[in-house]
Amino acid sequence: MEFRGFVHNKKLNALSQYYDVCYYPEVVEKKEEIQERVFTFFEEIKDRIPVEDYIIDFFVGEERIMIIEINPWATTTGGAL
Repeated sequence: MEFRGFVHNKKLNALSQYYDVCYYPEVVEKKEEIQERVFTFFEEIKDRIPVEDYIIDFFVGEERIMIIEINPWATTTGGAL
């Protein structure tokens, strides 16, 4: 599963499902678990990222979370959901 995070002042302020045209029942069922795992992971890695404001995409698997990419804040950066 892929999620998009919105970071301002090194704080993860919002998280959304990346693919906005798909419905995944497991995302709804595990919303709190996914959110907690991503926010915990973010707290562990945020100080390694040398900018304060950015968009970050996460892969969330059963066993681990990974960063897919980091994008600058821009008018062309999509908001996903």
